[in-house]
Amino acid sequence: KGCFGLPNMGVNRDEVLYVGDSLVDAKTAENAQVGFVAVLTGTTQKCDFEKYDHVYIGKGIDEVYIYIMSME
Repeated sequence: KGCFGLPNMGVNRDEVLYVGDSLVDAKTAENAQVGFVAVLTGTTQKCDFEKYDHVYIGKGIDEVYIYIMSME
């Protein structure tokens, strides 16, 4: 079982990407030890995300989707 008694989804951390538009999201991904993809649709600037470990920084979710699909 995973956290809070929820079942484990059967994936490893290296198979997970956390997508978010805030520094809280970047910190959450860091604490969870999973890859982080930043989306610039919120108020956080690219230069702020660059201070955190990240896999990709995209302007919008469509750009992030194209990036993720290219990983396959």
